[in-house]
Amino acid sequence: MATVYQVMAGTGLRWNECRTLAIGDVHLKEGTGFITLKAENEKNRQGSELPLSEETRAVMDEYMVERLNRLTGGNIAFPGAFNHKLFFDGLPLSLAKPFKKDCEIAKVKIEDASGRVIDLHSLRYFFGTELARAGVPITTTQKLMRHSTPHITAKVYVHATLKDKAEAVNLLPGVSAEKKVYGKVSVEGAPEGQFSSIHVHSSENKTLPRTQKNPATTGRITNDSRAFEENKMVNGAGLEPAATGLKVRCSTD
Repeated sequence: MATVYQVMAGTGLRWNECRTLAIGDVHLKEGTGFITLKAENEKNRQGSELPLSEETRAVMDEYMVERLNRLTGGNIAFPGAFNHKLFFDGLPLSLAKPFKKDCEIAKVKIEDASGRVIDLHSLRYFFGTELARAGVPITTTQKLMRHSTPHITAKVYVHATLKDKAEAVNLLPGVSAEKKVYGKVSVEGAPEGQFSSIHVHSSENKTLPRTQKNPATTGRITNDSRAFEENKMVNGAGLEPAATGLKVRCSTD
């Protein structure tokens, strides 16, 4: 039964979809492994193809070998002869009580601190929540869970704990003392005029020497405004000489 639980948790299959899965619906040899859900066995009656993770594929491949051996007695002369047989044999119509018993054996709490009770469908909740934690876009998660809208996926099946929220806010960039200044800078070992960034720490509060040239004219760094007067804009190709003493007007004047 552990294999059944693992497949459900790794694919998002509902119980009836898992119970009615046939050997011919499981494709493990063609590139990316996948499951074909027949329309008559799927809840929305549309039919789907579900990709398998490498872990789930390996588990199902191992079970497939055992299942075919039981059916054929080791004679695989006609490999497709049993495609109509159920992949998981002997599964009951309902697994509610056995699942609860298995949880008790595994020492899994049936009810959490908020009063939510675990059941077989929780494996599908697990599938959706873990996709979200892995950073999968909500629209992709919706398609993997075969929901009609992303709203159902986000509101019902994806759960965020306090730990999840804490990890999310810790992804934010720092906004403390460090600032980034962008411009044309001359970096040792890099071509002059190449765009780069420098870090200025306010705790150091250092003033660069007046001898530094202005970045707008030569590609070097300064924080002394008097350098503008001492270092006039050089007349580059196609550029007019700098004009001084002009008043800059705002459009709202």
